[in-house]
Amino acid sequence: QNEGRGVYLQGTQEWANYAVHAEINVTTARAHGVAACVQGLRRYYALLLDMEGQARLVKMLDSEETVLAQATYDWQMGANNAFRLETCGGKLKAVLNGQVLFEVEDAERPFTHGAVAYVIEEGCLRSQAMRIKPIVCGE
Repeated sequence: QNEGRGVYLQGTQEWANYAVHAEINVTTARAHGVAACVQGLRRYYALLLDMEGQARLVKMLDSEETVLAQATYDWQMGANNAFRLETCGGKLKAVLNGQVLFEVEDAERPFTHGAVAYVIEEGCLRSQAMRIKPIVCGE
């Protein structure tokens, strides 16, 4: 993705209540991560790492990005990072390298279903596979 943010999506609008997991390696990128409840190029939740050392859980709704949670996160370019994003209705759980970073509920127009995606902003990412696992909400 040479300019701006791009998504590489897979799945259907009917997918709901699942966890998406991927190990991602980047050598250049302004931000990168995984997305869930993807309903188009500008409608999704994403767990992102950025060059400034921030982990962010964001909601993209058309041209407006809302940061649902954010924390400083020490990571290295060129190293693998394991992303996991769970969605149950409007409830989200974000995990990086086995550490739960955020558990939030989006009460304002939540996305409850949709595809999955890799997200990359001005860079390139490598990943062997993305895994999607259905989950039972409330467990």
